[in-house]
Amino acid sequence: MNPETSNQQTVETIPIDALISVSISGGFYSRLQQLLLWYSQTKPIDEFGKALAELKAGEPADVFQYHLETLLVIIYEIEKNAKEQSKLKYVDMPEQPITPVQQ
Repeated sequence: MNPETSNQQTVETIPIDALISVSISGGFYSRLQQLLLWYSQTKPIDEFGKALAELKAGEPADVFQYHLETLLVIIYEIEKNAKEQSKLKYVDMPEQPITPVQQ
């Protein structure tokens, strides 16, 4: 099909079965952690805990769990690769939680 004569849009995408390598900065990793923190606060703590338990037991049961799993998987993969590359650093946690940047 010729994209110039068709009403259908053509976009670039990554095939589902493709594996790609991406460099992630610590700053971007921090933003993902902040996003996970924010996302976790959109549900009461007991509902969030239940969602984590259900994910651990099987497939996501709803859209919230589906997106939570996406965040958890990408953060896990970044941490796993950072460990393999000896890029992890151990730090003491602050007494007050770090809050994401407010919009």
